[in-house]
Amino acid sequence: MVRRPAVAGSFYPGTEEELRNNVHYYLNTEIEPMYDVVGIVAPHAGYMFSGKVAGTIYGAIRELSPETVVLVGPSHLEYFKGICVYEGDAFQTPLGEVAIDAGLRKRLTQKDERIFAGVKGHSSNGNGEHCLEVQLPFLQELFDEFQIVPIIMGDQNWEYCELLGRTLAEACAGRNCLLIASSDLSHYHSYEVAQMIDARFIQTLRKGVPKQLAEALEAREVEACGGGPVVATLLASQLLGAGKIKILLYQNSGDVWVDKTRVVGYLAAAFTKD
Repeated sequence: MVRRPAVAGSFYPGTEEELRNNVHYYLNTEIEPMYDVVGIVAPHAGYMFSGKVAGTIYGAIRELSPETVVLVGPSHLEYFKGICVYEGDAFQTPLGEVAIDAGLRKRLTQKDERIFAGVKGHSSNGNGEHCLEVQLPFLQELFDEFQIVPIIMGDQNWEYCELLGRTLAEACAGRNCLLIASSDLSHYHSYEVAQMIDARFIQTLRKGVPKQLAEALEAREVEACGGGPVVATLLASQLLGAGKIKILLYQNSGDVWVDKTRVVGYLAAAFTKD
């Protein structure tokens, strides 16, 4: 069972040649490479809006060679209880198919029924869920051989963030894994208001306390559509040895688009070992 692309031709180019050229355009290979990265935060908007920010974080990890990439994102289109790991065999983009790491999926789903294998949140019908799909072309251009574990969080409260973070850390221990939290930041504020809200998110993230970030999100002191994935990935990364949080780039859509009245924020960040 292959998960077909849902937003090829809209969020990113729909043909192989044009997509490769687009990824190369945004991929920042001048940024200093990072080697001790456990997890990252990458945006998931259309490339014309968040491509520079995404290209910055992916350019920074270009020297890595993960065997498995764990992608964690929010469900934009479907509410469901729990955390769903895609049960199929592969994800597809115009650049080809990427196989699922079935062994790691089994380790993630065998201990707690709240983390389960299925297709909830992974819709590819029409203009389906995009948050994990848009990460793949960057990964496909960077890495020759890798597998993925696609995860969608139906619940993003602290209970589920902690559950997923600890389960990821246990399942990935001793393995060559890269964790990716797919998230944009604040949505549809003016340019100036978005900058203030997103600065609070970054300040809270820098403190490196996953529960504190989760509480700030639940209290709406900060905003991120994939706040839960960021919290879970931060916790898992710390349990796997990441002690530093590095902010590489922040922008919002007002930096690349004429409309500054309703913008969306984007962040590139990395969780690295000391």
